[in-house]
Amino acid sequence: MDLTHVQVGLGAMGSPMTKNLQEFLKENKYPSLVFYNRTYEKGKFLRDLGATQVESISDVVAKSDITFFMLSSDDAIIQAVKESVLPLGPKLKGKIIVDCATVHPDTSKLNHGLVTEQGATFISSPVFGAAPFAAAKKLIFVPAGNKEAVDKLEPFAMSMGKKIFYVGDDVTRAVAMKITGNVFIVGLMELAGEVQVLGEKVGVSPELMTEWAQEFAGPTVGLYFQKNSGGIYDPGANGTPYFTVQNGLKDSGHAISLAKEHGVKLPTLDVARQHLHEAEKLSDVKKNLDASSIYGILRTHAGLDFENDAVKKREAGENN
Repeated sequence: MDLTHVQVGLGAMGSPMTKNLQEFLKENKYPSLVFYNRTYEKGKFLRDLGATQVESISDVVAKSDITFFMLSSDDAIIQAVKESVLPLGPKLKGKIIVDCATVHPDTSKLNHGLVTEQGATFISSPVFGAAPFAAAKKLIFVPAGNKEAVDKLEPFAMSMGKKIFYVGDDVTRAVAMKITGNVFIVGLMELAGEVQVLGEKVGVSPELMTEWAQEFAGPTVGLYFQKNSGGIYDPGANGTPYFTVQNGLKDSGHAISLAKEHGVKLPTLDVARQHLHEAEKLSDVKKNLDASSIYGILRTHAGLDFENDAVKKREAGENN
């Protein structure tokens, strides 16, 4: 059985996920990973590990029994399915197509219908976890779809993560859970920013509040405080965000859409989205901002510089 992970843009999440999967395949004597990336040069680290890089998504799907997609948007996965998967026609029969991205439930429902009409199986399996968790194999997978197919995926998902929450055969439930969880994550960015800005204004350093969060609420919550105090919220032109402002707006937008549909109000998320929109407007002068740059926006509202000491120190070093 060939295992493939299709990644358009081997970025902060895709790179460690594919690295861990390829190492698992090699260690357990499976065929090597077959992968596609839009920019060929970015696949060198995987080729060095023994993976095979091909020229198109269609090539990957044609060569594989299981294909993992992790694309950046609803439009991207719909386009990939329609233009690169469906044209394979009868060759799709028996294959498993896995979408690991956070998309609207309607997108998962559409792709499920398109893929199953061709005799293949579609699994929606978004993941929880930022880049450090991907590198440490601590992602949480949330699959939905055919249980037999999900069982086949389990050892490969666990090579990249620590836990699987199967939510049933309705593929829309997986992304619904991911979107719901992201309400907490984006809300946590807002709350961590508010806490650390207030702390700084009353004489309690962001670093001390980070230590408190790690001890009080554990390493996962502490990470969001560390992103602020460590300057990761503003990684600079040469840095890589864990979770881009654009993806923060996309995912939270899906949550707002679902909430309106079901008569639920999300006031914390509404405020966080206002700050994400403000961060988005800085894209001309601030490259690669993380969604946690909500903290930087809150700093400016409080009369502080957008850049905290950690960012200023890094920028001073880059300019020397």
